[in-house]
Amino acid sequence: MRILFITYYSSLYGANRSLLNLIDGLKQFKVESLVLCTSEGEITKALKEMEIPFAVYSFKNWMRSSSKLNIRTLVRLIINFILLPFIVIQVRKWNVNVIYTNSSVTQIGALIAIILKKPHIWHIREFGKLDYQLHYDWGRKAFKKWLNKADAVISISNAVI
Repeated sequence: MRILFITYYSSLYGANRSLLNLIDGLKQFKVESLVLCTSEGEITKALKEMEIPFAVYSFKNWMRSSSKLNIRTLVRLIINFILLPFIVIQVRKWNVNVIYTNSSVTQIGALIAIILKKPHIWHIREFGKLDYQLHYDWGRKAFKKWLNKADAVISISNAVI
């Protein structure tokens, strides 16, 4: 089985540390892991050391610090739609069986899964607003609609979803 893991930042904080532990633990089950990253950083360095294939595309998150929509929201959406075909080509080459998004902060995994008709697992790790004062670009209702399209949802608590 080949799983595409998607991370939205390049540092080695909690979510990415947990992701690396998961990838390492899945090796014993003959799971081949591949990772989509937004930028080079500590995570890509660790992936190189673990000999895990990865690709870097500067996709954008779907959360903002302001409670109101602004031009940056639209710019992020446009950037993601420009990058999406290139990401899909990469993922298609990797021939993955499952797509796993490691946070609610990005929706790119859900989009890829729909386009490629692959199962999508969404791991929700944060409250967004309560943790980081972040708001979903298109509102919590839109987030819930996307979340309901996932084939499976993992959360650190029922409270976050």
